[in-house]
Amino acid sequence: MKILNALGLASALILLLLLRYLLLSLSFHPEKHSLIKTVLQRNAVYPGFWNTSYSYSDKHLAPTLVTHSQVRNLLLNSFSRNVFAASDADLEFRESPKASHFDMSNEAAKSPERFLRKSASYRSVITSNNLNIDIEIHVFAWRRAKSLNRLLTSVRDADYGHRRDIPLIIHLDANYSKEVESIVESFIWRFGEKSVQRNSAPLGLSNMMTTAWSTPSPSSFAIFLEDDISLSPLYFTFAEWCASSLLLHENNPSKSIIGCSLYTPRLNEISPTHDPQHPPSWSPSTLNITTPLFHFQLPCSWGAVYTGKHWTEFTEYIQWRRTQPSFPAVPESRSNTWNNSWKRYLIEFMYLKNVVLVYPNFPNQTSFSTNHYEEGVHSVKDGDVVRVPDFLREDVDERFTVPLLERTDASRIWESLRKVGLNDILRSLPIVDLQHRLVQGENDGNGLDKLAKNSESFRNNVLQRHLPINQL
Repeated sequence: MKILNALGLASALILLLLLRYLLLSLSFHPEKHSLIKTVLQRNAVYPGFWNTSYSYSDKHLAPTLVTHSQVRNLLLNSFSRNVFAASDADLEFRESPKASHFDMSNEAAKSPERFLRKSASYRSVITSNNLNIDIEIHVFAWRRAKSLNRLLTSVRDADYGHRRDIPLIIHLDANYSKEVESIVESFIWRFGEKSVQRNSAPLGLSNMMTTAWSTPSPSSFAIFLEDDISLSPLYFTFAEWCASSLLLHENNPSKSIIGCSLYTPRLNEISPTHDPQHPPSWSPSTLNITTPLFHFQLPCSWGAVYTGKHWTEFTEYIQWRRTQPSFPAVPESRSNTWNNSWKRYLIEFMYLKNVVLVYPNFPNQTSFSTNHYEEGVHSVKDGDVVRVPDFLREDVDERFTVPLLERTDASRIWESLRKVGLNDILRSLPIVDLQHRLVQGENDGNGLDKLAKNSESFRNNVLQRHLPINQL
């Protein structure tokens, strides 16, 4: 009787295990296979694009935790090989640097653990050189609640990989609206610490921008975002890569590159045209620039990452500059009339220092950020004042609003950036001067000397005003 009872219990246990296995198998729906395929393939090739809706207990294991348990379970059912075969055949995976040497389906079927370990080594060189790079995000707002909500939504939904150490600082000028405060208070930031800086007295955007990042270290970075822009989900990955690959050399900030723009322009905004509200069209293709990046002697206010070294020097310059009752005009630049713009002074600074910003250059000016050109001080005649309404534009001004890069563009974008000559980009990439003229073609290598020659007269005039020499 005891033997029969034992056999009965064993049979019941086996039946329960079979039932559990059946339920587990039925729980994996085809749509989940597609998700896991995407997660696996993106994690294997382009770290930072795994599904960010999962919580990770250990940030160093973030790339594998989302797949580890699910890979093991998926391999138990008959759909597994199809899932991995699809990943292996996926165009994005095939375009990775070492895809031809890695049979994804066979590796995964043999051993999930080995697959996950090996996948980590098949990462594009687009990966940041320093994953612990010090980079923070600054958002500037006042009364445009709907615009701010659109921006913060795009910030929240972007890809940040394993990072949980990214400070987000939201700056609110005095007399901000209750709607803006409500949006800021309810915004959840899962990738680091969120802080809110509220000004008790009105500063204006220019003063907020130039005082927001007060004590950066030379090799730290900050992304500046005004409330009338929105972002590509790839923006942070690009900014982080730019910072670590282009703006640092052996942990020292570049002397000639102050940052990277997220935006590609379609206009020549500084042209001294007779109708400043309708500046002439301009894009990198105007100069037959075909490289995915180029250098431009023009700052970007519609999404950019800047280095701590140059930003500190700029803030010191602007403090001195505002004490000057008169000042030489930058040649051929409408920015001389921008009395309330911080960008005016950064244009002067870059022109004096002969430094440049890296800009992206993809088809149709598709970018990592875009501007919606909503009504504000920048959208009226120079010097005019305007009330800032809280509504989103119903139309699209294609002069300013460019398409955003999507996750489906990742393979093409990273592959093109991988081919950029990173060892000496100041010689290998085109350089465009402030007046939107090409001063260095691809691999020419003498563009910085031409920038210095162009600004020589202006520089000498400024030096006569006793600008501290360390500013130049």
